Amino acid sequence: MSRMLLLVSCLLCCASPAAAQTTFPIGVQTAYLHIDPADLATDALAIDLGAMGLVPGYTIQLETAGDWNAGPGGDVQVGMLGVFSGDATLLGPTFAHRVPGAIDAGIDNFSGGTWPNNEPTEIPEDFTISRPGITIVIPPGAKFLFVTPADIYYRDNSDPDGDLGVTITLISTTSVSPNLAPFALSAQPNPFNHQSSIRFHLPAATSVRLAVHDVTGRLVRILIAGDLTAGDHQVQWDGRDGFGRPVPSGSYFARILEGSRSETVRLVRVR
Repeated sequence: MSRMLLLVSCLLCCASPAAAQTTFPIGVQTAYLHIDPADLATDALAIDLGAMGLVPGYTIQLETAGDWNAGPGGDVQVGMLGVFSGDATLLGPTFAHRVPGAIDAGIDNFSGGTWPNNEPTEIPEDFTISRPGITIVIPPGAKFLFVTPADIYYRDNSDPDGDLGVTITLISTTSVSPNLAPFALSAQPNPFNHQSSIRFHLPAATSVRLAVHDVTGRLVRILIAGDLTAGDHQVQWDGRDGFGRPVPSGSYFARILEGSRSETVRLVRVR
């Protein structure tokens, strides 16, 4: 994995400060999602954004190049998934959330269960890449991009044409508008036992929704749903669901939504 990252960096280090367009090959049996015990997949490539001259605040287009096949037959699939991350760390395939540095970009996808055991694969921060492509602003803190075919079982995937990839096109180097600044969502203490204080900032008065989800994406509890004033805010989560029942130990995700913007922070409950 480290050799692959070094190779990508070396290939791009001589490019212009911000490469206008680059296509990266994507393996059809590579993934950053949790893999079923009956499945087989290698780690997804961590694309080094900095090596392309791409930094947070830049607007890029992501589009599937080529196509792939899920099972017997010819190349017919174009759907892929992507997630930004603050580092190139990718946990093992047994983990439900394998990208510990994942950063929400505000365009979310929900991943279903694996085949055949229907185990959770959801990573709240990831998004769909297809054709035509999507235009997206690189979020604060993002240094890498993971891309994988959108699938629930990888070992029977193939790419007869050998042309599957993701094309990254620079659209604008204009920084994100202050109105699109992040919420600076955080939680302390984290990990926590009895309760954690979730904090965020609003640059202007607006209507928001703050909710806690488990690693499968299932709603655990809505903490805020309504209008708030501009400024700093905080809310306590006592580790209970919407019915007042204590949730078990494990990872959860607090997600704030305002219009088309969203941000997520990972919470770890220890009982």
